[in-house]
Amino acid sequence: MKKIVFAIIILVIPTFCFAKTLPTRFPFENNEYVYKVYYSDFPNPGFSFEFKDNTISLDIPETDSAKHEEGIYIRERVTYPYKIKQNKDFLYLYTEANKYLVLYYEDLICILVDCKD
Repeated sequence: MKKIVFAIIILVIPTFCFAKTLPTRFPFENNEYVYKVYYSDFPNPGFSFEFKDNTISLDIPETDSAKHEEGIYIRERVTYPYKIKQNKDFLYLYTEANKYLVLYYEDLICILVDCKD
């Protein structure tokens, strides 16, 4: 019996320690989202962003109305590495240059962007 208990302790403690070192994943990661741009006269074809492999990819809307007439609504797609840090009860997304507050519930996500940009 002592050998069984000892074997269980030897197996459980390293497993518990290893599990604590694994990065925390949030439900919104490894998903693609479609977002809308809220301007009164802005065409809205459904821009997208996705979290994948610690990288966020984001469609940048085209603002030139002449290009909209040609059916071009996305200017480019940018990709940034990101990190997520939890500070008390708040969750923040960090890219190379910016910090964003993230609010989420199940499959709904809201990323509050710095309006000065």
